Amino acid sequence: MLTKKKLEKLPSGTLLKVLCDAPASAEDSIPKYADKQKYAFDSVKVEAGHWELYIKKT
Repeated sequence: MLTKKKLEKLPSGTLLKVLCDAPASAEDSIPKYADKQKYAFDSVKVEAGHWELYIKKT
């Protein structure tokens, strides 16, 4: 929910980096939201249970 609210306020073309420790968010809900909005999405698992998510608003 915080990611969605932040993205709504950002201009198109902005790259948002999200640090996440919730597997369901990192692997399911945030990627699905990005896909639905047609945002570019990438994730990197930096260590067990922690991800860096990159979402580019189009």
